[in-house]
Amino acid sequence: MIKKITFSFFTLLASLIFINAINKTSGGHPSSTGAPGEKTCNRSGCHSDASTTKDSPVNSFIFSNPSNTYNLNGSYGISVEINFPGSEKFGFQIVAIDSATQKNVGTWWLTEPLRTHIINGEAPVTERRYITHTADGTVATSSGKNKWNFRWQAPTTNKGTVMFYYATNATNKNDKATGDQLFLSSHKIRFSANSIGVQSHEIKKPSLMLSQNSIVVSSGAHRIISLCILSLNGMIVYQNNSIKDGDLIPKMDLNKNKHSIYVYQLLTEEGSFHGKLCF
Repeated sequence: MIKKITFSFFTLLASLIFINAINKTSGGHPSSTGAPGEKTCNRSGCHSDASTTKDSPVNSFIFSNPSNTYNLNGSYGISVEINFPGSEKFGFQIVAIDSATQKNVGTWWLTEPLRTHIINGEAPVTERRYITHTADGTVATSSGKNKWNFRWQAPTTNKGTVMFYYATNATNKNDKATGDQLFLSSHKIRFSANSIGVQSHEIKKPSLMLSQNSIVVSSGAHRIISLCILSLNGMIVYQNNSIKDGDLIPKMDLNKNKHSIYVYQLLTEEGSFHGKLCF
């Protein structure tokens, strides 16, 4: 009996360590871009002793319209890149806000659902939406570099100047909240009635996207055969063999399981696609 209890204790301890490691790499702490009303990840429980540098040349921002303007409801590709030789593990977070009201503006769309995901803001800016890295997205895309790609859809009304605030993190890969370096940057775009939404030629992969109250199914250019969502302990919490593009899954269907991280598998005729959902 003693041996069984000891084994169970260490199994539980190992599980907690595993889950904690996932949480530390599955995205930045909400509302940590350094935008007005926000903190950064340089705080207790996150990257408590990280150095913070503003407007560093290690960060770069690519907006698909070279004129740095947007049109109503236009769709634009965005890339955030960090170049920090010596580091092989990175993180980032970005938000788009109306410079006048400092409210969230536009809509995020994922093009790399395995490497990025969308999270909600925390008080006092709970209406803001962010794109941040997943655990897969922390891996360098080349030596000393990482790059994340996604899309931003402009609002349907003129919001004037839009500010993108973003933070990147070059870690020392010690899996602790110490010794990392944060870099804060911003990018400004303006409204123009003559601006064109520049479309990407990349074929969108099937993925799940979080909205305020639902999970949105996006099939890209594929036909979905089945969807399976599991908790981290491998329990199936949702399964559907007739899911299609645009279908909505109420968040409450998963929230009743009281988990904050799930993994999903979308099976298509072209293969299987995996990703994470972080509430």
